[in-house]
Amino acid sequence: MPMFNKQNRKVFFIVFGLLTSAFTYGGKLSYPAAGNMELNEGTLEVWLTPMADELYPPDDGKYYNVFDVFRLSIPGEWTIQSVWYRHKRQIGLKISSHSRDSEFGGGGIMGSEPAPDWKKGEMHHIAYVWKGKTLWLYVDGELRGSKTYGKGFWGSLEKVDLIFGYRKDGSDGDSRIILNAIKLSMVAKDKEALKNTRPEPNLATLLLDRFDSSDGIQGEGVIPEISYTLQEPTIGKLSGEWEYVTEPTAGIAFYKR
Repeated sequence: MPMFNKQNRKVFFIVFGLLTSAFTYGGKLSYPAAGNMELNEGTLEVWLTPMADELYPPDDGKYYNVFDVFRLSIPGEWTIQSVWYRHKRQIGLKISSHSRDSEFGGGGIMGSEPAPDWKKGEMHHIAYVWKGKTLWLYVDGELRGSKTYGKGFWGSLEKVDLIFGYRKDGSDGDSRIILNAIKLSMVAKDKEALKNTRPEPNLATLLLDRFDSSDGIQGEGVIPEISYTLQEPTIGKLSGEWEYVTEPTAGIAFYKR
């Protein structure tokens, strides 16, 4: 059962990063620690504010990675990632998977069309739910897609990477976001539980970080509000281009305005 103890903070390796131009990385927040995560089922929730000047680029036949939401991987085993993108007539959120194992790699979840009606500077809630072999994508409480793979998550959690705002290529577009809050739970939440949800703790919470104030930011260190682990506490480290902002929403902006 999770321990809601601010002295018990080290979870698993998490990196928050964002590219602020085509070939340079912005800021990142990393928790370099081995820890705990449920592979059989769970829910990853992200509250973010897109700050891209053009969320819906025109269709010119090219692929645009407008901004990245998250990347979760166990190196050498598998990777799943979610991006807001534009490719010809397709636009919106998608999840894609990559693995040498054909039962898991090569699949994707596309957000339903039309794309969510988002505007720059408005906060939104995204939830990624997994149980067994199935993964669901919810946007602002609405189911946007699902996919059942040949196998579920596997591998050693000692090497797990969770990255928000990650961008690895030099694709065009303004991929700025403000990260408002994250929450990781050990249970697979259903649609009812995700309606009008807020980043509040409960007995299933493994990790909770709310950036509605800068109280947890100490220099370049970040102290999670809630974490669960059986190991010694670790404080997250901020680096690169970042700043704490209060407008248009409160959070960590991984870019310099």
